Amino acid sequence: MPGTRTFSTGFWGCNMDCPFCQNHEISHPAMRAAARSEPFVSPDEFVAMALDSAAPSISYTYSEPCIHAEYVTACMERAHDAGLKNILVTNGCILSEAARDILMLTDATNVDLKCNSASTYHAILGGELDVVQNFILTAAKFTHVEVTTLVVPGISDSETDIEGIARFISSVSAEIPLHITRYHPDFRMSLAPTAYPEMKRIATPAYDHLKYVYLYNPHFD
Repeated sequence: MPGTRTFSTGFWGCNMDCPFCQNHEISHPAMRAAARSEPFVSPDEFVAMALDSAAPSISYTYSEPCIHAEYVTACMERAHDAGLKNILVTNGCILSEAARDILMLTDATNVDLKCNSASTYHAILGGELDVVQNFILTAAKFTHVEVTTLVVPGISDSETDIEGIARFISSVSAEIPLHITRYHPDFRMSLAPTAYPEMKRIATPAYDHLKYVYLYNPHFD
């Protein structure tokens, strides 16, 4: 749906603990207690808000919508009944059976594939690479898929890292777009952003494997 707007909603909490999180105000576990004072918005009320926005789709995004799977699926069902499309923006850390329940109601998903190292995923990010890869494989059977990788110093900032990610994506489909975005200091990381020319060099191998590669966020300096 190019050129259209989307009604975006965020959630408290996340099932990962990335030290560079750009939404840590709502995703960090220490903040979850604050959610108790927020009024509950029912799925019916939520979809009514989306309809009022006049956007043709809803994006479930910002932190991790899949840890609220029951609520998200209820909203997605009502959204489809109201003629709206559902966009899931997720870290993909959800096992196959639960993933299918959500993906059957999803019209498009953008998955954060944060790096190409299983040990880094487990020890630093608090996730599991094979689970995320399996989610992407499952998602490709149900819906339109795009992938985003944030170029983070020491985690995903080498040509080898990006080539490994691109190779995996192309093994699913070379038609899946890869969005390569530029890190900026946030949360527990204070390293300077990767220089944009360096980011372009790091991204070069992806073009050998994928049809659609996009670079974002060049202007943080």
